[in-house]
Amino acid sequence: MRIRGLIVCTGAVLGVASAQPGDSGPETPRDFASASLVPTERERAIDEVRERVRELYEVISGPAGPRDWERFAGLFGQGAILTQIYHTPEGTGVLRVTPAEFGERSGPILLERPFYEREVSAQVQLFGGLAHVWSVYESRSDPEDEPFSRGINSIQLVRGGDGVWRILSVAWDAEGEGRVIPAEYLGGEP
Repeated sequence: MRIRGLIVCTGAVLGVASAQPGDSGPETPRDFASASLVPTERERAIDEVRERVRELYEVISGPAGPRDWERFAGLFGQGAILTQIYHTPEGTGVLRVTPAEFGERSGPILLERPFYEREVSAQVQLFGGLAHVWSVYESRSDPEDEPFSRGINSIQLVRGGDGVWRILSVAWDAEGEGRVIPAEYLGGEP
């Protein structure tokens, strides 16, 4: 029987150790000696971007009641915009709002209705101070219920001079007639 162990740090596999019963240690010194336990700058940046997106889902989700709109606004950079793509029998349209307008429009609804949104999978692209997250989501009225909606959030972030990642734009579209999330978007890391 072969046993495989992984050394994992901040979501990245850093080294693999292989052993068989009776082995005295790693197959080669490189298996452990070359594995750095310190995440790279890129891995840290991806973790920070993922954390910012996690916060976005967290702040809008919860039982019926108020949301922390100040915290919500703090996730966004100056001039940020949220764009909802909607579909009617007449065609496709877009509704663009600022983070403050989003809170004004959504706040009264969320006071009366529970809403839980969670990321199902994500693909993160990163270059310098620019990041893009293709985030598949599910929306529910209760965390244990079946989703009433699924879609994709396209989230762009930039890292400011203070080193903090802020959201510049979120655009989303939901599944519907003729719009089903492709399987390749469902296989990313949650």
